[in-house]
Amino acid sequence: MRGFAVRSWASLGILLLLSAVAACEDEDENSGTGGAGGTGGVGGTGGVGGASETGGSSDGGVPSAGAATEGGEAAGGAASDSGGAQDGGSSEGGKRATGGRPASQQGGASGDEGGPSTGGTPPLPLGNPDCQSTDACRHGASCLEPDFTVCVCPAGEVRECGDVRFRALGFLPTSSLTGVSDLTETGALVIATSGVEGVSARAATWSVDEGLQPLAGLAASSTPTGISADGSVIVGYENESGPDQSFWLQNGAKTSLEFSAGSSHDANDVSSDGTVLVGTRWDALVAHAFRWTEAEGAVDLGALDAGYDSYAFASNHDASLIVGISGVPPAYLPFRWDPVGGVQALPLPDGLSTSDDINVSADGSTIVLNAYGEDTLALLRVTDGEVEELDTVPGNEGHQVFGVSGDGSVVVGRSETAAIWRRGESVALLEDLLTAAGVDLSAWLLDAAYAVSDDGKVVVGEGYCRERRQAWIAWLPE
Repeated sequence: MRGFAVRSWASLGILLLLSAVAACEDEDENSGTGGAGGTGGVGGTGGVGGASETGGSSDGGVPSAGAATEGGEAAGGAASDSGGAQDGGSSEGGKRATGGRPASQQGGASGDEGGPSTGGTPPLPLGNPDCQSTDACRHGASCLEPDFTVCVCPAGEVRECGDVRFRALGFLPTSSLTGVSDLTETGALVIATSGVEGVSARAATWSVDEGLQPLAGLAASSTPTGISADGSVIVGYENESGPDQSFWLQNGAKTSLEFSAGSSHDANDVSSDGTVLVGTRWDALVAHAFRWTEAEGAVDLGALDAGYDSYAFASNHDASLIVGISGVPPAYLPFRWDPVGGVQALPLPDGLSTSDDINVSADGSTIVLNAYGEDTLALLRVTDGEVEELDTVPGNEGHQVFGVSGDGSVVVGRSETAAIWRRGESVALLEDLLTAAGVDLSAWLLDAAYAVSDDGKVVVGEGYCRERRQAWIAWLPE
C-alpha cells in the first residue's frame, strides 16, 4: 500500500566522510535517540539511512521538535545497477526474500567514532528533544544551555530550535544498524528495524514524541513490514532460529498466523483498517501468495501458471486489489489480483520482460513497478490502465521506485540517490529539495526513499552518515 520491499541501491564505492553541521547518531551527544527501519526485499541485502537538520521553517505538518536528531541504519534489499539487473537473488533455503515490505536481512558499514550507540545519554529536555549539541543548530549557531531550547547564532540572533524538516531516526541500545519499512497514513508513526550487522534486527517503531522504541512481544530477530492507517495494527515476521513466522500485532497483542508445521511465511502488507494481511508462504521451496483474515485464515491467491512461484507484496486500502510477481527464477512477471479476476498478468511495454517489485496506491488507482529487459530498466507508473515511464536523472545510475502516495500522485525511490516523482513534474532528488528548504545534508548521502505518507508530504528512507547506514524521515516543502 505504501513503502515496499526491495532494499535496492547502487554500489556506493567511496562513502562520504564529511564534516558537517548536522551531527551523526554515532556521536556521544546523540546516542540512544530516534527511530529505525526494516530490511530486506526480494533477495539480497542493502538499504541506507538518513540525515539530520534543524531550524528549517515548519509547514505542512512538520512537527516542532527541536533540532534534528541523528541515527538509524539500514538493512535489506537487492542492489541495483543501471543495467536493470539486481544483485541479491535468492535468500535462505532457495526461497526468494519477499517484498511489499523489507525481508529480514541486514547489512551495512560498521560505525566509526566508537561503534554502535548504547543509548546511555540521559533523556533530552521535553519540547525540543534533539537540541542538545552545537551541531544541531544551522549556520554556525550553538545551542544555548542549560535548557537547550534556542539556537544562538554567531551574530547574537536567538531563535527556537524547533520546526525541523529532516531527522535521522536513531538506534536501539546496542544496535549499530537501522532501516525503515513503512509509515502510517499521516506519517506520525514509522515502523523500522534496528540491529547489528550479520547478527539480527529487531522490530521497532518511531515517532517524534517517543523516538525509537522496540516492539514488545516479538523475537529478537523480527521485521515489521506493514502498518494500518492509524498505527494500531502492525504486521511482519519473526524468526526464533527457525523458519520465518508471520505476526499480526493489534494494539500490542500478537496473533501468529497458522500454516503447516515447519513452513516459512512472511506477511508483507496490511489493509488500512488492519484486518487483512497479504504475504507469501513457502511449501517445498515453492512460493505461494496469500491473503489472510482472522475469520477465514490464509487463502492462496494462485499463480500465473502451474508450478510458478507467486509473491504478494502490497495491497490497496481494503486488500480488494493485491499486487505481486509470479514466475520461475529469474523471470518474474508482475500481476494484480482481485476477487473477480483472480491473478492476472500486468502487460509490460515492448522490450521489458520481468519485474522484481511492485506496489499499489491506497485508492487502488495506481501501480508502480520496476521492469527489466535485456540491458534495459524502466520505472513504470500504471494509472487506471495507462502506462507511464518515469524519467530518471541523466547520468545517474541505480534507478528504482519503491513507495507511492495514497492517490498515486507521488512516487518515491532512487535515481542513484533518493528521488521523488510528483505527477506532472520531472524527477527531483530529495537532497536538492531539502537543501533548498534549508536542510544541511553535508554529512549525508541519501541513498533511497522507501515509503511516503498518503498525502505525499512525509517520506522515509535510508542513507549514509559518516560511513554508517542510517534511517531518516523528511517533511517535504510544499
